[in-house]
Amino acid sequence: MATTLAEHVSLQKLHDHYVSTHLPQKMGNSAPIAYGGYAIALAIHAAYKTTLDGFHLHSTLGHYLRLVSTEINLTYTPIKLR
Repeated sequence: MATTLAEHVSLQKLHDHYVSTHLPQKMGNSAPIAYGGYAIALAIHAAYKTTLDGFHLHSTLGHYLRLVSTEINLTYTPIKLR
């Protein structure tokens, strides 16, 4: 179980994608779910891992992200748009 923010958003690179190193944790609900903020934090970290040094996040937006399961690791595949 992750205990620090750095552990919560840690990722492992596998080929062209990234996988969370820890399972998402339950957040205020008895169901086996974590909320979208958890997913977006990991997505930002995956994106940072694919950018050149000196590029920084200007803003981020997530109106509604699906709930994620606390029973599997999350997988991210960043796509370069430019």
